[in-house]
Amino acid sequence: VLRHDGSYVGYAEVGKLAALHRPPIQLRTGCCCNPGGCQALLKMSEADVLRAVAAGKQCGDQLDLIGGRPTGLVRASLGKDSIWEDVEHLVAFIERTFVLGPAERAARTATAARELGAERAPNTAVRASQAACALFGGEPA
Repeated sequence: VLRHDGSYVGYAEVGKLAALHRPPIQLRTGCCCNPGGCQALLKMSEADVLRAVAAGKQCGDQLDLIGGRPTGLVRASLGKDSIWEDVEHLVAFIERTFVLGPAERAARTATAARELGAERAPNTAVRASQAACALFGGEPA
């Protein structure tokens, strides 16, 4: 996850803030029990891994950034019981918490409050149907 200024946000920070979000957002963070895959995904050389270990990095710890670079990842999994709002909450959380600068965040919050007062969004089934049609073609049921 990147902040609005382009700097990395550590996985531990993302996970803790997601758990405090209302509604809470459940994420997997760290290397998700796959250190080799994590190393490859983060493009860490063997020397990078050795430097991380020398800095105190261990499996399951909260040392999420070393020298401004991530030592793990954030994973959101969707399953059969996930609903459209789960995705909306995750995107809004990331955007509000990390992507938008303070002025943008205030403007977006004010706009959302006005829109919610003026008109309620369509229900979940309608939004999910519209999204599926946009992705796969066809007409909503």
